[in-house]
Amino acid sequence: MRIILGILLLVSSCTTALDLPGALESVDGGEILAPDAGPQPCTPNPCSEANRQQCSVDETGQAQCDCDDGYQLNGQLCLPHGSETPGEAGCGDDEDSCMAGAIILTRGVPYEGSLGDAEDQVDYFILAAPSRGGVEQFTVSVDEGAQPTVEIYVFPAESPLLRAAEASLAVEVNAGDQLLVAVLAAGEQLQSYTLQADNLGVDDHGDTVMAASEVTSGAHSFRLETNTDVDVFQVNDFAVDTPPQQPSSILLRAELDEGQQPLSLQLRVGPVDRVGEFAYLGSARHPVDQAGAYAVKLRALEGQLLSGTLHVLALDGDDHGDSSDWATDVQVRRAISAELAADDEDWFRLRAVGSQVYRVTLGGAPGRNIEVFSPADRLRWSLQHAGVYYVHGPLDSDAFLKVSGASGAYTLTVEDRELQDEAGGGEDEALPLNPGEVFPAAIQFLGDQDRFLFPAFPTGGCWTITLAEGRPEVKLTLILPDESEVALGAQEALSFQTAFGESAQALVEAAPGQQVEEPLNYSVLGTSVDPCP
Repeated sequence: MRIILGILLLVSSCTTALDLPGALESVDGGEILAPDAGPQPCTPNPCSEANRQQCSVDETGQAQCDCDDGYQLNGQLCLPHGSETPGEAGCGDDEDSCMAGAIILTRGVPYEGSLGDAEDQVDYFILAAPSRGGVEQFTVSVDEGAQPTVEIYVFPAESPLLRAAEASLAVEVNAGDQLLVAVLAAGEQLQSYTLQADNLGVDDHGDTVMAASEVTSGAHSFRLETNTDVDVFQVNDFAVDTPPQQPSSILLRAELDEGQQPLSLQLRVGPVDRVGEFAYLGSARHPVDQAGAYAVKLRALEGQLLSGTLHVLALDGDDHGDSSDWATDVQVRRAISAELAADDEDWFRLRAVGSQVYRVTLGGAPGRNIEVFSPADRLRWSLQHAGVYYVHGPLDSDAFLKVSGASGAYTLTVEDRELQDEAGGGEDEALPLNPGEVFPAAIQFLGDQDRFLFPAFPTGGCWTITLAEGRPEVKLTLILPDESEVALGAQEALSFQTAFGESAQALVEAAPGQQVEEPLNYSVLGTSVDPCP
């Protein structure tokens, strides 16, 4: 009995001294507690990237983020297997036609590929490194055929940030953004293409009033880097506490780089709290009628990538520019009310059409004159007093009107009407006269010339020319075959002789110093005399 009891005591003492497994190390109220297992790299889960949230521990004991089921790693992105369906196994023979097989694109290095057959309608690309922020540009060029469609995704967005069939697309993104690009075939014909990605840096001007570039009068370069980009400027010349006491304006002129259409750029102008209230194309004269700063927003009408220079001129106490560069556009049949300051000039631009005659009315007190210039700023006509004048601008080009003289208010109105001028002023525009026929005509605008031709008689002959129903404001100059000239006044007649095969011409114009305040009517009568006296 003593031996048995001794064995039991020995067994009991040995049992309490054994090292139990960790899972059984402690008991609390009948519940087995887990021991302190030390650091747990995957608890909590550090993997939060899109489609890459599976955590495992690598051989060094560090957390490793793996792609979710149905996705595989390409570069730094977990992209779905197959072309469209996540979980589809593999990409097939043409790997770049599915996202998981996207080609890694290096900025500044062109990639040459092909698209278009029945089994190859899309190529996928990812950038080798995340964006450093700013503007990412993608240029696709083809030798021939239609332009492929490009889709740009900021991963993992399911919808493209931009989609268009254009040679160059650009998007503004944040630092760290991953970009996925899809190039879609334009048809089912095999087509070669080249794709290149470039980072253009940060946007040159902010897209909002809060981020606007503060400017004063002068020249300021701009670049609309993306198809949706806008550039906003804040003009500080009028950041005043009280409204201007005299007429003031902001003059704007956008000078686009070569090959770009000026009317493709819209300028939206207004006080900073309502910058989009007024819209102009290419240039603007915007009145300043209240206190505070003004803002200008530039945008392309059809999403073009435009660049150039914005010229800004703040007129304090003046309502119109003092040179042709800052001329105010004249709208036909709409009166302009303006005011000349001391030693001031006001310039206006008329987009003249060659088939039109323009009636210019300068109203207001005496002491002002208006001058008309060609595009090269060469003086064409000088109208020395207020009144009504008829002018004809250069053919389908700009003409400039300069108003100067005594200070004070005035009005300027330009109206158009169709040009009815059968006889031109050039030698090859001369209108042949039929013997005995009275031809009615008119000097319709200042600088107008009418030329008439006296045809040659087969055997030579005589002509009598009469300026019938003429006015003293009209001058006729006869140009004889020997190129000598004879002046003829109203109601005067002149006979002259031509030899075999010779012809003569008559040139009718306004008399020297005559202003054309209305069309000057006259008639020309050419009569043949046979035999010659």
